[in-house]
Amino acid sequence: MSVYILVSVGGGALGLLLGGVLTQVLSWHWIFFVNLPTGVATATAGALLLDENPGIGIRAGVDIGGAVLSTGGLMLTIYTIVTSTQYGWGSAHTIGFGAAAVMVLVSFFVLESRLSNPIMPLRILDSKGLGSSSLARGLTVVGLYSSLFIGVQMFQRILHFDAICTGFAFMPQALGVVVMSFGATAWIVSRLGPKATALVGIGVSLVGLALLASSNPATGYFPQLFFAPLLIGVGAATAFPPLFTIGLADIPRGDAGLGSGVANVSQQVSAAIAVAVLGVTSSGRTSSLLAHGGSAVNALAGGFRLAFIIAVSCVALAIVVTTVLVRSRVETTVLSVEPAAELIEV
Repeated sequence: MSVYILVSVGGGALGLLLGGVLTQVLSWHWIFFVNLPTGVATATAGALLLDENPGIGIRAGVDIGGAVLSTGGLMLTIYTIVTSTQYGWGSAHTIGFGAAAVMVLVSFFVLESRLSNPIMPLRILDSKGLGSSSLARGLTVVGLYSSLFIGVQMFQRILHFDAICTGFAFMPQALGVVVMSFGATAWIVSRLGPKATALVGIGVSLVGLALLASSNPATGYFPQLFFAPLLIGVGAATAFPPLFTIGLADIPRGDAGLGSGVANVSQQVSAAIAVAVLGVTSSGRTSSLLAHGGSAVNALAGGFRLAFIIAVSCVALAIVVTTVLVRSRVETTVLSVEPAAELIEV
């Protein structure tokens, strides 16, 4: 699980540096072009290195309707949030598309309940460990992506870092992920248990976000803005592996792939919604401060600060969710390496 987090979270922080190099040395267009050779290399490596798992096959039916409805519903949700600043929350445009998003997502769940081979069998929702841990992780992801999305803009537009310097400024986050992923998180879990370890990690991330939220245009990079991404990286790499393990601990072996898929989707959806909400909130606050005569720098800083405050609130709520909803009985289930290894293998 730690290796997985190293790749997924650490890769995001490393991408800031590589993206900065591409943007500054070549042009911003290359941040999209670079995905083509990367995708080809990944597909090739996957075909050569990954072992195929036996499945039920396409003959059993493909849930095309479920794929279309789930994707369409999430796209409509993000579109509604992003365009709300342009049309207003009470406008016919926002209400109409918001209602359409709800209808499409409801249709998805209705369809899934009626198919014999749905893309997401609803029985997976009976796992309380998966639901509670996914909720806690989703709220924590809001904090992580606020640093990667809002933090980048703050470094460039307030501190006037160029693209490469911004990438280097976030390297402590990647360093924190690396340090925790190479055994440190596993060592903590073996002594505290997964739930307590997750709480420690979320709390560390909360401190890092608080440092970002309390910054202002006069704040220097060191020490406050150096330790902020470092603590967020350490916290994420400490919290996510045990939350993943808790979520998959009581999933039947036959549904292990489905459970891990739901866990991953919940994280990606949370990230997409977080970027949309935080971006809309930040830009709206900045526009409001400018309209009241604030300077451009102070207006930007005020917008970023509000976004970080929302992120801090979400991570604080993740602590509450983990404390109250995540079941402590999982503690004795996931300490055995073998069941967790079987789930990952599937």
